[in-house]
Amino acid sequence: MATAATGIINIPKIESIKGNLIVGNAPSITGLRADFLSRIDGQFMITNLSILSMLTFPKLSRVTDLVLDELPNLSQLGIDIQNAANIFIGQNGILQNITLYTQTVQQNLTIVSNGNSVQRISLPDLTAIGGSLNIACNTGLSTLSFPSLSNIGGVMDIQGNIPLHKLEWPALHELVGGAMVKEDIPT
Repeated sequence: MATAATGIINIPKIESIKGNLIVGNAPSITGLRADFLSRIDGQFMITNLSILSMLTFPKLSRVTDLVLDELPNLSQLGIDIQNAANIFIGQNGILQNITLYTQTVQQNLTIVSNGNSVQRISLPDLTAIGGSLNIACNTGLSTLSFPSLSNIGGVMDIQGNIPLHKLEWPALHELVGGAMVKEDIPT
């Protein structure tokens, strides 16, 4: 999208994108909406949009990579990705509780530095992560819930989430790359 774009950007009637959808460095965009988009065969990257407060993609279920980075006014996720190769959610200062109904992440799942507004991260349908899980520096996080997660193919790194006191992963039976779980903020 062009840096001169303003207001709410609506992507009407498009059902799939064979390539990337990248929106970034456009300081006047307040919302993104695509009511019919169900698939992006590439990166879905939303980054550095200082006043974006609405993200609505109700049918989007499949992307290669999901990146939501530096969205300081986004308080809720309006997406429901079921399958992705990588998911990165970071530096979103007022993002509320994160709930994704993702079933598989083929490579890495990273949720970092989302400030103290995120108190709960829940992925109730996630069964496997092919690579690493990194949940770090979400300074308000108290509950991490992955009730269906059975295996992690890489490292599990959970640290710097100061109030974290409830970890739920009753189905986890295989961790290939090791684990680090600590509450102090890394220096």
